[in-house]
Amino acid sequence: MKKLWIYLLVLCILNSVLLFNNSLGINVIIFTVPFLIYLLVYLKMNKLITNKKGLLFLIPILVLSGTSAFYSNVFTLLNVLVIPILYILFFVYTTSPTYNIIDLLKKTILYIFLPLSKIGNLFIVVTNGIRDKIKLNDNTKKFLKALLIVAPITILVLWLLTSADMVFGNYFSNIFKIFDYIPKTNIIGRITVILILFTYIGSTLIYSMNPEKTETKRKNLDYYTIRLLLTVLNIIYILFDIIQIRSLLLHHVGNTITYAEYARQGFFQLMFISVINLIIILLSKSTKETKYNKTMSISMIFLTLIIIVSSFIRMYLYESTYGYTILRLGVYIILITEVLLLIPTIIYIFNPKFKILRSYLYITIFVYTFINLFSIEKIITENNIKRYFIKNDIDIEYLENYNYDNIPQLYELFRQSDDEKIKGSIAVYFYHMKDTLEIDNDNIFEYSYSKEQAKKILDKVKVKEDKIYLK
Repeated sequence: MKKLWIYLLVLCILNSVLLFNNSLGINVIIFTVPFLIYLLVYLKMNKLITNKKGLLFLIPILVLSGTSAFYSNVFTLLNVLVIPILYILFFVYTTSPTYNIIDLLKKTILYIFLPLSKIGNLFIVVTNGIRDKIKLNDNTKKFLKALLIVAPITILVLWLLTSADMVFGNYFSNIFKIFDYIPKTNIIGRITVILILFTYIGSTLIYSMNPEKTETKRKNLDYYTIRLLLTVLNIIYILFDIIQIRSLLLHHVGNTITYAEYARQGFFQLMFISVINLIIILLSKSTKETKYNKTMSISMIFLTLIIIVSSFIRMYLYESTYGYTILRLGVYIILITEVLLLIPTIIYIFNPKFKILRSYLYITIFVYTFINLFSIEKIITENNIKRYFIKNDIDIEYLENYNYDNIPQLYELFRQSDDEKIKGSIAVYFYHMKDTLEIDNDNIFEYSYSKEQAKKILDKVKVKEDKIYLK
């Protein structure tokens, strides 16, 4: 039985080799045949085949997998969705047959999502198998388990920080030099695909053994693991924040890069890291409560706040240079939300009974509701126009996005600008918007103040001798 998990890992590696970043062709059937053999062996060994008629689904799976070797059309791409559905139907009919369409749909949906509840069981099965093969003392087992968790998280954080900050990256560039001649994206992508496939397929196989019982006992990270993780990340963040204060705020970036180059990158990575930190702090509370963990968590809160401020400053500098967009404004909103989330997180560190997830939900809903009270498009357009009159630079095509909220601002730009190219672009855009409004049926239930304001302005669009102009 333990060998079956090794074979599954080999199949996941084979999938990565054959299909990752490759066009669909004969590689589909080459993977499908050994994979189907593996599934049949697994089902037979565990005596899960209760209805042999379900095996008939293997025929369309093989046929559809083989067509990729002969044809390349829309069905080839559609089969990427159809074949997994056939696999699920194969499992449903073979292991727990049903002939009621409602039950069939229910079981199909359950087979898509509920196997994820068995990930903990899969982890236990795999780790138990490794433990049985390798005889280690308890401390060594704890260290290896912690290393397996802490190492990938540390590598991910270091990679994000080095890509976010040039100066920090220069200090730690030697760590990644061993990967200089390896296609990083492919390697990371392949490993990710292998892990996802192994986890999902393995969990599905365990779920198929007893699909009715889906509850699993919660597995928390042990004290040693979370302590090591908090310690390592705090050390990394202290070094990073020192570099941030020195480089970003004091403008000491060295001679190899300019301050502008340094400041205008990394905000997305830093934003992602701050989210990771919140998750780790929450996980630390699920382990044995200690003064050390509490101190490390508070330290990480403070260091995370510096990272958020750094990301905010970087986005401001980037936006000041390249203009305002919904995505860039969204970064501000997320960063502000993260700062607000730090408040209940601090309370939770000192009071574990505090309803932290409920607070997160309330804050998130409040922020989202609050920003909906304002016209994001209007704010973006106004700020881009202000920037235009200061720097004489504007991405007019981005603002012409078929939105009624920014029509008044664009009309003011038309009136104030001396650039005939911009004025002409706005006039043509308004002409198309006017056409769109005229096609729409006037319905009292579709009334919108923004739309009515736009109509008044768009009525000023005229066409004379095939030339579009505004009054």
